[in-house]
Amino acid sequence: MRVNKHLIFLIVFLFSAFWAYCGESVNMTIDKLQAETGEPIICSIEIVGDFADAKISVPEFDGFRVISRQQRQTYGIDNNPNLSVTLRITLVADEPGEYEIKPVKIEDKDNSYQSDGYTIIITGRSFREKQKILKYLQDADTI
Repeated sequence: MRVNKHLIFLIVFLFSAFWAYCGESVNMTIDKLQAETGEPIICSIEIVGDFADAKISVPEFDGFRVISRQQRQTYGIDNNPNLSVTLRITLVADEPGEYEIKPVKIEDKDNSYQSDGYTIIITGRSFREKQKILKYLQDADTI
C-alpha cells in the first residue's frame, strides 16, 4: 500500500513540474469581490511562460486608487528559459458602485493569452463622507 502512495505522489509531482515547465499562462486573482469603500482589495497577476516577444496589457483600474504595487520577476536559464512575473496590486475604491476589472492580455508572436476579468461591488458611504464623519469623531475624542 505504501508503494502506491509514493507512486501517486511521484506522478502528481512530475505532472506538476511538467505543467510548470511547458505551459504559458496568465492568471489574475482578486482577494474579494465585494468590499466597503476605503477597504483594500488585493489583485494578484501571475505571468509564466517562454515568451519570445510578449506585449503585456495590464488593465486600467478605473474607479480604484492604486495604493501599493509590488513586482517580482524571475528568468530561467539554459534549458528552461521561462519568464515568471508576479504583480501584487493593492486597490481602494472611494465611491460605492459596481466596477469591472478587465483581463490581463498577452500577445506573443502568433499566440495570445488572457486571464479572467472580474466585477467588484463596492458598498458603503463615499470615502469623502467617511472623512467628514471622522473629523467630528476626532474632535469629540479631544473633549
